[in-house]
This record gives sequence, structure tokens and C-alpha cells, in this order.
Amino acid sequence: MSTQMAPPSDTNPGLSSGAMRRREQGERLREARSRLYESAQQAAEANNWAPSTVRAHENGTRTVTVGWAIDYGRTYGVDPKWILGEDTKRPRIGHIVNLPNTTSPHRKQPTQKTTPRSL
Repeated sequence: MSTQMAPPSDTNPGLSSGAMRRREQGERLREARSRLYESAQQAAEANNWAPSTVRAHENGTRTVTVGWAIDYGRTYGVDPKWILGEDTKRPRIGHIVNLPNTTSPHRKQPTQKTTPRSL
């Protein structure tokens, strides 16, 4: 069974276009996050995210989905399109408005203690 890799990008012949996109997303995330938190670990803990996911996004080893871009955008105060690389204009950090105010599916839910029901 053979798998085909994406062709190398024009700007870095050693990296596929997907790898370049992930790396650029990670650099943008790190820039936005660093204005509020010292580390990915701190950001993850403060927002109930899995630390390994935040590190993977910042390191460019995992693609940032639209849902994650919205979460990061809301938290870090940047346009999710900028995080995804769809808008190359550098945002003013903390200037974003009008993001949907929904509960994120990416936040870990607090564990609930249950009490046994009486029969």
C-alpha cells in the first residue's frame, strides 16, 4: 500500500504545503497566546483545553480546525481567519469583536459527582 504525500511547497522544498500551513498556524497561535500566557501549558490550564493539543497546534504537528480557530480567536482576541492563514493582515491583538458566544466543544467538561439513586 503506498501513500502519496503532498508536493513540497514553493517556499520550502522540504515541507509539504500542509506542513507549511500547520507551521504558519502554529507561529500565529504562539504570537497571539504569548500576549496573555507565558506558555501553552498555562493557556491550556486556564481554558480547560488539553495541553497536548495546544502544544501540537503551536508546534505545527496538528492542523488547527475552524472550531479550534474560533476558540483560540475568542480567547486570545484575534480573528480566527488570521489564525487559519486566510487573512494575512496582522491583527491588533484583543481587537476582535462579534465572535459567536457558544460553548466550546474543545473545553474539558468538569467531572460531576453523582450520588447513587435510592431504590
